[in-house]
Amino acid sequence: MPIKWPYRKEGESCLVEINLQSPRQLFNTLDPSPFHEKDLDPAAERYLVDAIDEQALAVPVRLVVHLPEEAISENVAQQLQAALQNYFSYRALATLHTLRRCFREGRIALLVGLVFLVSCFLLRQLVLSYEEGFSNEMLAEGLLIIGWVALWRPADILLYDWWPLLRHYRLLIKISRVTVEVRPSVHRSF
Repeated sequence: MPIKWPYRKEGESCLVEINLQSPRQLFNTLDPSPFHEKDLDPAAERYLVDAIDEQALAVPVRLVVHLPEEAISENVAQQLQAALQNYFSYRALATLHTLRRCFREGRIALLVGLVFLVSCFLLRQLVLSYEEGFSNEMLAEGLLIIGWVALWRPADILLYDWWPLLRHYRLLIKISRVTVEVRPSVHRSF
């Protein structure tokens, strides 16, 4: 039996839909900030990030908020869009800062690793210049191995650690640009 895709399409856009009783349900109730500056409720944020993450970055997404008729005001869609844009733009900037810190730490780790590698090579040459023997050869090979191992973490940071951060940054930028529509709730009888 084929699995049904949980998101509808309208035109070229994928719709991420959420049913609420009030627009305030999207926001953290403990945050005293004005409506457009509030933090999102953690569960709402997780739902939006996960739902939009399921779409390819190139696929346009619209957020459709279903509200009861009495909760829909003239400018609620603009307020929600501004609030989501503020929140996710801030989160994107924080992620960009983390990405930059990752590269900075990678460069520092690379510098430290290279200095340590050169030190190990110099010590290895010193050890090998003394009398030949099993213990000297073992120490020399150990210095060679540990010198190269010191470059493992910088290579890991600079080759792999930044990919998920960049992808998450792009996702947050996409979410900050999502168009918000407010539609009346459709009451279904089961």
